[in-house]
Amino acid sequence: MDNPFDKKYPLTPKGIVDDNNKEKFYIPIYQRLFVWEEKEINQLLSDLWKSFLKSQAKQPSMDAFYYIGIITVVKKENGLVIIDGQQRLTFLSLFAAFCLKEEIKSEWKQFLYTDTESCDLRIKYVGRPDDRKDIQSIADGKTEKVQNSNFKRFLECMELFFNEEEKRKKKSDFLNYVFAKTSFLVAELPANYETKELNHFFEIMNSSGKQLTPVEQIKGKYFAENASKFDKCLTFDSFDSEKGNTNTKQEISITEILDSTIIVNPEPPENRKEAETRLILDPEIFLLHSLDIACRLQKKTGDELIDIPHSKQHLLEAFEKYFEYYNDKSGLLDVMQNYRAWLDKNIIYLEYNVDTGSYDYHFRFEEETRESSIKDCTKEEIERLKEMKQFQSMLYVSSSTDWQDWVLDAYLSSITEDDFILDLDYLKRKDVESHKCVPRIEELTYPAINRYWFWLLDYILWEKSLKEPKDDLFKSIFDLKQGDWIKIIQNYKFQQNRSREHLHPQTDGLDDNHPWNIEKRIDIDGATSSIIPKHWFGNLALISIPSNSGQSNEPVNVKFARIQNQLKDKSKLESIKMLLMFSIVKGDHDTWDNDPDISIAHGKQMYSLLTEYYKSNLAAQ
Repeated sequence: MDNPFDKKYPLTPKGIVDDNNKEKFYIPIYQRLFVWEEKEINQLLSDLWKSFLKSQAKQPSMDAFYYIGIITVVKKENGLVIIDGQQRLTFLSLFAAFCLKEEIKSEWKQFLYTDTESCDLRIKYVGRPDDRKDIQSIADGKTEKVQNSNFKRFLECMELFFNEEEKRKKKSDFLNYVFAKTSFLVAELPANYETKELNHFFEIMNSSGKQLTPVEQIKGKYFAENASKFDKCLTFDSFDSEKGNTNTKQEISITEILDSTIIVNPEPPENRKEAETRLILDPEIFLLHSLDIACRLQKKTGDELIDIPHSKQHLLEAFEKYFEYYNDKSGLLDVMQNYRAWLDKNIIYLEYNVDTGSYDYHFRFEEETRESSIKDCTKEEIERLKEMKQFQSMLYVSSSTDWQDWVLDAYLSSITEDDFILDLDYLKRKDVESHKCVPRIEELTYPAINRYWFWLLDYILWEKSLKEPKDDLFKSIFDLKQGDWIKIIQNYKFQQNRSREHLHPQTDGLDDNHPWNIEKRIDIDGATSSIIPKHWFGNLALISIPSNSGQSNEPVNVKFARIQNQLKDKSKLESIKMLLMFSIVKGDHDTWDNDPDISIAHGKQMYSLLTEYYKSNLAAQ
């Protein structure tokens, strides 16, 4: 018998009701009780509320579902045995019972019960009849009869949640939203598993905290017969850009998929000890890019292009949509293999550096040239390679980690333009086109200013130090006599964990009439604007988030001390702009604190660098 829950992706309470689905959820005796604490309950309620508010504001990103996870099941004759996910299903069941208690959203009744006349609960706790009675008591409004302390905790959280006036006013709409948009996905294990095996499987999943990820779901559902090829497109060391011989068809079990997890973290945990090498695209984004490419290649004249969502959260939804239109596994796999081969030849990858605790950037072809033809390269060719690597790393950290559109755009150009060359000029031109112009003076103020402009500026400064090290721009750094300052700048590495920081403190305790806090009109290249000096570009730079967490309102001398420590280690500079700010006053914190005009002059100089860069790259188009 087919699993009726395969009919719809993703699954929602509304979808179950609309399908008149009578399937029951059986929670085996070996499953633990509902054990969510206030933290877990309140977190999910808070996330649902935020999602609801965005949907009311009609934000496009929230048109789709709010995803709460994957439910792992075994299909039996009398219903679905829940192997993993009972906490979330119990939450939804308690939520439905609460709605009935409040006499709001009657459709929840059809989700809570498979038979509304007999009040036959959809969720069945095998061997725990008291839990079933408690849920029924909640639905009947007889909460005083509830015995389960965890269920009581849930009710307390719900009551406190709706204590706020705004939530009370929008209560009905919110419950409607949860009914229609809260979604989960179902992963089905083989029906011939024995109870002993299921018990063991449950223990493994709970002890490891491991769920089937959407990527693993896709692998099992669409690429089981090509699992090794699928893995090679996403894992790093084993990838071979040449398509190998066709593999013989093989059955891949859910357990085997679990054992070959391919998800990697975007940032290394502090306690990571082993090196890791990976693509700059997360596996989910690589798959979404591949879908986008495949749809474009298969589009016929006059056909509308399938809209592929730019979000990991909608990965399974996107695959369902693609196969609804095309159902082309081999074509999609070819796209994935070709895209991966191109990435290996053209785009930087990440290699975790155990010694520094951060990622280094490399091109894969560097591995081949490092010991052979690199010695035959000219100085200009080596510099160009450095610039390309550094600019790509700037794009990587400044672009959305949920999409990295510059990578996809470059690949689409490579397969549609006959004379396409992926070089530094192309990337600069496309980047300038995407941002169109440098923001107005007053827009480069805290908190509105985008981190991109700091990263771009640091790239411009880095490139100038490579090509024009004797430029007057660096004179103040040179005067520091801080050893090999060029090497310090050349070793600068772009990192994602950066936040905007005031050099002169954001909250300074000074009178409102102090020069740092009074609006001042400034003129740059004929443009005049009013800014508050301490919040403007000239007093801001990017630094690491760990530093910023303890540095936001610290005095300038403490922040300068951190820069001096960074200068002692030629590989730990966090901001070239901050180094300039430090050097302009020769590390004298009092000079910076007492004269905001210095920061304004610095800001003008940096603004001019940005505008000159944009003018030169726009002129090159």
